[in-house]
Amino acid sequence: MLPDEPSRGLHPREADVLARALEELADKGNTVVVVDHDPRVTRRAAHHVVPGPGPGEEGGTVVASGPAEVVRAVPAAADLLDHPCPDRARAPRTTPSGWLVVRKPTAHNLVGEDVALPLGVPAGVCGVSGSGKSTLVIDVLVRALAPRGLTTSVAATPVDPGAHERIDGAPARVPHVDQSPVGVAAALRAEYASASEGLAEKDFLPSCDGCKGRGAIREDLGFPADVERPRDACDGTGYRWEVRELAVRGWTPPELDRRTLAEVADRWDDGEPIVAPLRRAVELGLGHLTPGQAGRSLSGGEGSGCGRRASCPAGPRGRPRSCWTSRPPAWHARDVAHLVAVLDALVRQGHSVLVVDHDPVFLACCDRLVELGPEGGPGGGRVVGAGPPETLAAGTTPTAPYLREVPG
Repeated sequence: MLPDEPSRGLHPREADVLARALEELADKGNTVVVVDHDPRVTRRAAHHVVPGPGPGEEGGTVVASGPAEVVRAVPAAADLLDHPCPDRARAPRTTPSGWLVVRKPTAHNLVGEDVALPLGVPAGVCGVSGSGKSTLVIDVLVRALAPRGLTTSVAATPVDPGAHERIDGAPARVPHVDQSPVGVAAALRAEYASASEGLAEKDFLPSCDGCKGRGAIREDLGFPADVERPRDACDGTGYRWEVRELAVRGWTPPELDRRTLAEVADRWDDGEPIVAPLRRAVELGLGHLTPGQAGRSLSGGEGSGCGRRASCPAGPRGRPRSCWTSRPPAWHARDVAHLVAVLDALVRQGHSVLVVDHDPVFLACCDRLVELGPEGGPGGGRVVGAGPPETLAAGTTPTAPYLREVPG
């Protein structure tokens, strides 16, 4: 059995149940190999394989392998296994500058109680699956205050806000930051098109006629498996001949595809539509990726991280203040530290940040939390805890015991 990040999207309590189930499978003689970041899953493993030491080209080496005590004896692997807590979790808490209040929400399982959400701080909304978190933040709040940011197809996606009476104290803007892929490819293609004669932006897509932009041709051998070989006509690049040799800022399109996002950001440091999202990706620890990297080659965390979170720069001082809502992917604690730093930067510019998440390490880095529950479905829809992470950790809610586990 080879599950890939099975704990993604699960509350820690549910991840514990999952981990016990996997452990029981192994106890019955099955082989279970799990790829995961969640320590509730990984700490039950009898044998660990830790690749690294860094991402992208800095990784690919087995740093340590063996039981947990063997891995912890390897300095380069210890923090990858034990998930050190970011310093932000122990920082002094900031007092909210105000409150956004959703009056009488009754969408789905929400029971109609007013819900006060803090402004001017990094805030987290937590709770077990089905407790009403997404209903409150996405279906009610975002659809009411930022409906156009939710869909590109009105026919396919609901846009009407969930039932509620009104929303008080809302900022001027509420950008919703999801994991839909948004990049800088169009802006880069525009630069190449403007430097050419008679070529349009669409011509700078990998569109070799022979390989359909893949750069390789698949040969069906029947048995054994199919074989791919580079396409000779495009030199394995996927680009047509008329665009393959055109250089902008010293790089042809195939060369650009092989550069890291950090390198592209440095080369285009004067081009705001290009550099702003790239800088955000670098800050989030994704600078090792390349513009031409196929989506299927990204890890789960990388694929999620390349969504809109990586392309939303903070507005400068003087603009109307915003409330940024987000749903981060499941990341290692080392990557959580990058995300927290980006969100703190938004707050320092006068914005508010509201994040729906399960990760106790991330939640401990928030200044305020609102927990819905206590259970999912009909047993949820209520605010069962609110305040700094320390306040929730001292309580009896489903999230409390996991917050207490975060090193203080």
